Amino acid sequence: MRLVGSGPRFAFADREQDLSAWMERNALVTWQPIEASWQLEHELITSISLPLNLDQNYSHPFHPTLSAWRREATSGACDHLVWSWA
Repeated sequence: MRLVGSGPRFAFADREQDLSAWMERNALVTWQPIEASWQLEHELITSISLPLNLDQNYSHPFHPTLSAWRREATSGACDHLVWSWA
């Protein structure tokens, strides 16, 4: 994994294609251009179970587990960075 750009984002380097293939098999992604997307997000979070959405979803029972897994994954990724742009 490596940091990408100026923010705290990671790329999976040679495993990026594996992640993309998994997402194609398992993730349903859609979009709808609207002016106040945060309102739709709030409506969806409060009306259906979205366990992988951490933002504004603190009351979901899976939130603490997923948050802990993300912290562990981020920590492990930072310990094993393989490229540097310096």
